[in-house]
Amino acid sequence: MLIFSTLSYIYRRTDDEVEALYESWLIEHEKLYNALGEKDNSFQIFKDNLKYIDERDSVLNQSYKLGLTKFTDLTNQEYKLIYLGAKSSGDRRKLSKNKNDRYLPKVGDNLPETVDLRKKSVIVDVKDEGDCGCCWAFCAVASIESINAIVTGDLISLSEQELVDF
Repeated sequence: MLIFSTLSYIYRRTDDEVEALYESWLIEHEKLYNALGEKDNSFQIFKDNLKYIDERDSVLNQSYKLGLTKFTDLTNQEYKLIYLGAKSSGDRRKLSKNKNDRYLPKVGDNLPETVDLRKKSVIVDVKDEGDCGCCWAFCAVASIESINAIVTGDLISLSEQELVDF
């Protein structure tokens, strides 16, 4: 049985509940493991991530909740390598030393503490690029979609594939 405490919050899941949740998660996300021990390893990572999700969601007054996704069987390192194009520190490009204060607030500016662009209808729903390697296209299209929505007031979802095919 998984038992842990966060800020006097105690969350309990039996081993059977966790296993049933894992099995339904496998079906929902069409996960198949072929190598010997691969499913057991995936289950251990799933349990660790589930514990983290439960701990984070138990904190009161958060503006968000975490949940199970198709990535729940990946460690942070695996996720970074597969989906974020993580490279060793030796491969990283050095950031420009030329600093620009163009976007810094000016003296006397009265800026809000936060801005939720979803409520302003200037961003489309999250898109899943999968592992196509064209994150640049998703970034470019998201920027164009938002700029268009800000300027015209019309939020249109554009196709990354058309940009890649061009």
